[in-house]
Amino acid sequence: MNASTGTKILAPGIVRYSWLTLMGIAIVFLFAALPGYLAGFPMGSVEILNTSPGIILATQVISTITSLGCAFLCLGLAALLFLRKPHDRMALFISFYLIFYAVILSGLLEAVAFYVSFSNSFVYTLQMIFATTPTVLLLCTFPTGRLVPGWTRWLVIGSLLVSALVLTSPSENWSTFLTPFSLSVGALLGVILVGALFALVYRYRYVLTVPERVQVKWVVTGIFVWMIYMALTSIPWLFTQNLPPNQPLPWWIPISSISWWFSLAILPLFLTIAILRYHLFDIDVLIRRTLIYGALTATLGLVFFGGTALLQQIFGKLTGTESSPVAIVLSTLAIAALFTPLRRRIQHDIDRRFFRKKYNAEQALEQFALSVRDEVELEQISQHLLAVVQETMLPGAVTLWLRPPSDRPSNPDL
Repeated sequence: MNASTGTKILAPGIVRYSWLTLMGIAIVFLFAALPGYLAGFPMGSVEILNTSPGIILATQVISTITSLGCAFLCLGLAALLFLRKPHDRMALFISFYLIFYAVILSGLLEAVAFYVSFSNSFVYTLQMIFATTPTVLLLCTFPTGRLVPGWTRWLVIGSLLVSALVLTSPSENWSTFLTPFSLSVGALLGVILVGALFALVYRYRYVLTVPERVQVKWVVTGIFVWMIYMALTSIPWLFTQNLPPNQPLPWWIPISSISWWFSLAILPLFLTIAILRYHLFDIDVLIRRTLIYGALTATLGLVFFGGTALLQQIFGKLTGTESSPVAIVLSTLAIAALFTPLRRRIQHDIDRRFFRKKYNAEQALEQFALSVRDEVELEQISQHLLAVVQETMLPGAVTLWLRPPSDRPSNPDL
């Protein structure tokens, strides 16, 4: 055992046999879920009006493949962690976590429940019990495997009490998400999760080493990417909730449901990268590009839909028609024209606000290139070079050594 960090353990036989048993149960669930997928899950519970049967069938097939693919991915990543780091406590914990994730959250449990006609409240109860405490424990111990600070143990105990309360509550309390019991439990879990995230931030600032901080960046980025993705995919659902009664759903609604199953693979991938430390320090590049292209996509989307709605109103008054393809064409051309300058502007603003060190370094190098372009005095160039190094690298001391002309080789090729 590593006494300095407490993250290394020799995986005893009981851990190995427990992992193999749990993986075997997950594989059984995988095969048991196939009849549910063939019977119509995950689209069987969605009411679709006046939608092409071909679109429904294609959506059903793609959703099934995506859900099963997420389950296979989680189980594969769990096996990879178990085989690559069998003596690392955190790696073993996340390996177990991914097995639970594959069964409980990727669709296998819901497909089995759909086939045997179990109620949704039963599925929600199992998901709450088997996902809550492991998630809280993950946030309270990552990446060292220790409960730091000490009060985080009360968050884990609180999550266990919530799970016990859910397990012993009547099923009608979970009939919908809007019952007083569901809202109360959700609020309590929200407080526990916020406390766990605060503990993660505390460890990031005061406890962890530089590589461990980068691991935390990967996990936090995965959580936020998943949350943002889920928020975007909820827009079609909110749209359907506000339609008039018996209003046919748009043709793209079934296809949009596929995105839910894609989102389930985000967190397992980020967790695995953080544990294996594969290209660990590329996270800053990923965060930067996510911010840039996320903001760019949102801005262009607002421009497109806002411009289309405005132009539809204008052309509607001029031509007397409710919709005009000219409005869509003009909005598309506007998007094409705005893409490059808008991307540069957003990248400039994000670098200046969130990546100030990188922004300052790039600006200093650009100014250095401009200043020495027409400079011929070696002393002036040396001073510029020292100033740039001092500004960008922030060293304790800087020394520039130039070889005297007499020491240089006579052969110009050397």
